[in-house]
Amino acid sequence: GINAEYGQRYCLTCKHWRPLRAHHCSVCNNCISHFDHHCFWIGNCVGAKNYRFFFWFIIIIFFSSTYYTVLAIILIVTDFSAHLGAIVCALYTVVISVIMASMVVYNLVAIGRGKSTYEMMRDRTTWVYYDSCCDRWEKVCCVLNPKYY
Repeated sequence: GINAEYGQRYCLTCKHWRPLRAHHCSVCNNCISHFDHHCFWIGNCVGAKNYRFFFWFIIIIFFSSTYYTVLAIILIVTDFSAHLGAIVCALYTVVISVIMASMVVYNLVAIGRGKSTYEMMRDRTTWVYYDSCCDRWEKVCCVLNPKYY
């Protein structure tokens, strides 16, 4: 059911009213505030309390893989008899860098639009956002305990 006065939905699995933008994760079997997605890398849901850490996690992975790509390419270029391991490492880290770059860009767009991955994938446009783009960036980058409600 829907609580029309507050725009809340009732979770049949958890047996309680969910706040706005909360969704039930079938993997964790919990309702998650500002549900973004269930991440198998970290073995947890990404939502209001840990989105910032996930965002910085993918940024760090992107820069780390790019750094190792550059190191492997330098090794290959300076030593023409480069080992097969350096070539495989360079190819592997290039792939990881491209994947992580696309994830970073996707999350940058999501933050700019004020939507979660869940909302972007389902093209949810019914939410009313009261915070500006700068406020959303501040929540992700600067505020220690951001208030979402």
